[in-house]
Amino acid sequence: MSLSVVFETFGGKAVLFVSGRIDSATAADFEAALFDAFGQADDGGLTVECSALEYISSAGLRVLLMGAKRQRKAKLGYALCALSDNIRKVFTMGGFEKLIPIYAKLDDVP
Repeated sequence: MSLSVVFETFGGKAVLFVSGRIDSATAADFEAALFDAFGQADDGGLTVECSALEYISSAGLRVLLMGAKRQRKAKLGYALCALSDNIRKVFTMGGFEKLIPIYAKLDDVP
């Protein structure tokens, strides 16, 4: 499956819904969509909803970390939610949970 990225305002939150795979072939497209979504978010904060994300490579992780750095510098919100167990393990092993807030579901994101 390829990558699909959809920006929506959902429950008053700017949300980027990601499905499929973020790998070396799709990371540039994901990066463009992520940074475009930052610009569309009314308050600048963004949640990346990952319930349909099947795979993420180091290239995808790099893009998410670039987003975290950008948002932290601008003092804007940034979070991930609804990671599958396998994707969450990748984030835990890499220590990414310390850099990007991760929530079990979209409703949990403040």
